[in-house]
Amino acid sequence: MEGYQCGCEPNVFEIFQGEDKTMSMRVAFQQTGLPLDLTECTEINVALPKNDGTFINLLLSLAQVSIVSPAVAGQIQVPITNENSAVLNVGLRQNVDVAFTIGGLITVVRFLGALSVIQSPV
Repeated sequence: MEGYQCGCEPNVFEIFQGEDKTMSMRVAFQQTGLPLDLTECTEINVALPKNDGTFINLLLSLAQVSIVSPAVAGQIQVPITNENSAVLNVGLRQNVDVAFTIGGLITVVRFLGALSVIQSPV
């Protein structure tokens, strides 16, 4: 989304289908480089692409996403369980959409090419 710098640590998050792993994500304003302040954030919805064309929606309100302290740093962590990763769409550099609700306003940020899902070797 224009106006934001988005990043994962590392730049592209790689996960095998059926693996437990935590994705770290950071959002900052493109013009200033300052992080998005998540102090007043009441909901975060991380949409991960599934192999059936739909999405897994992981939510802050269900403790499926967490804000890294301090909240002013604009960082979140998204634990992906083996059950969830088993149904993720296999593919390299897929987009991940994250919706932040701050002060009643919803801002959707697209993390371009942030997710690579690798088919489990077993």
